[in-house]
Amino acid sequence: MAVAVFLTLSSACSKTDAPVKYAIVYGISAYPYPGLELSYSANDAVSVSRLLSKQGYEVILRTDSAASMHNVARDFATLARIVDDNDLCLFYFSGHGLFAPTILEQCDSAVDDGYFSMLLHHKFSYADLCRYINANALDGKKLSQLFASLPCGLKVCVVDACYSGALLQRQPVVDYTPSDYDGGELRPPNSLSTIGDAIRQYSSLKNMGSGIGYTLLASSGSREVSWDGFFSHSVFSYFFLMAAEQGDLNRDGVTTASEAYSYIFAACQKYWNTPSQNAEWNFLPAITGGAEDVILFERPTLINADILIN
Repeated sequence: MAVAVFLTLSSACSKTDAPVKYAIVYGISAYPYPGLELSYSANDAVSVSRLLSKQGYEVILRTDSAASMHNVARDFATLARIVDDNDLCLFYFSGHGLFAPTILEQCDSAVDDGYFSMLLHHKFSYADLCRYINANALDGKKLSQLFASLPCGLKVCVVDACYSGALLQRQPVVDYTPSDYDGGELRPPNSLSTIGDAIRQYSSLKNMGSGIGYTLLASSGSREVSWDGFFSHSVFSYFFLMAAEQGDLNRDGVTTASEAYSYIFAACQKYWNTPSQNAEWNFLPAITGGAEDVILFERPTLINADILIN
């Protein structure tokens, strides 16, 4: 799996003024083709939007037919007009992820140039499935362009989809787990050497003016399925929600993206992943980012019936 540490460990707390927080939240269960339906992705999005609202985010929520390519461009354009440099913008997606090789590898968007794509919705189903995919696949290049249009300093993307770790595949990040985790023992990296490598790579990227452009928290590796069916949610999204309640690992009153990642990683290992003989069920989250470990949650929030959708 392409798992990476943050490129530096400075905190978003260093900002003089607290950022205004915005979120675009997408979840698709009801795709317009038999066999593409998902059980819990729309639930994921509704629960995440409720959590973020309680956390003080201004939220745009789109589920099923509203979670379209047209609307995602419009929603990013809306934020681009109102955000300031000090603000935080978060994009969350739960739905199908496409990456070669998949059952859809014959379709250009699932294969072309190795890009991972999020499959968005369209109210009309095309006669040809590949045509539908090519018209409604939000790939890494398009996603980076959308984030680049936002004039804010803090940008976060949370993706709950199969193969979503492939978004990191072309990024110069520090990796230490396989792209398809088999449930075997993982040897943690030496923290000092890993952080040093990450800082050197970030400095190089900054000088070249390149890099992913946003903090990314992905549900699974580039060769892993991201599973659902965990308390009426997808596994990753359920643990992402729980990170708002239990993810403040250093007990400083806030939960950062890296703390959320560490919490989800540990929760997957404890409550979901199994030994190597059941390797097809195993997956682990992935993370990378920019110069700051962005604060996602500013206070513990109880995850109860007001947030979870059953």
